[in-house]
Amino acid sequence: MYRLAKQAPKDKAARLTCIGCDIDCFWLLEEVAKSPMNTFTTFDVADYLDSDEMIVEFLAAAIEDENPEVFIAALGHVAKVKGMSEIARETGLGRESLYKALKEGAKPRYETVAKVLSALGVRLTVEKVA
Repeated sequence: MYRLAKQAPKDKAARLTCIGCDIDCFWLLEEVAKSPMNTFTTFDVADYLDSDEMIVEFLAAAIEDENPEVFIAALGHVAKVKGMSEIARETGLGRESLYKALKEGAKPRYETVAKVLSALGVRLTVEKVA
């Protein structure tokens, strides 16, 4: 989860990286301290993964990142949205094992990733880079 300010003027913002997803966020530091009128919204990616098309696009964007942890984190978010218990049942893996395999910093085996992708109804494809 992330907290994003409604507007972050670049001259008054600090750049931070959110844990686990390598997404740059801007936080108003000085202005928040001065005024209680600033409002924040909680960002949860699960709110936007409401269709198969969104899930496919989310995973496709994540796998394009050169940091493999971004894709594993995205896969974990999608598995939670779909229901970790359901994914565990379909993959034949334990629910707790899935949480461990898809948590920040985990290095899951290809077999595990392939089973989770299959349970989600998606697959990896390879194409020639132009």
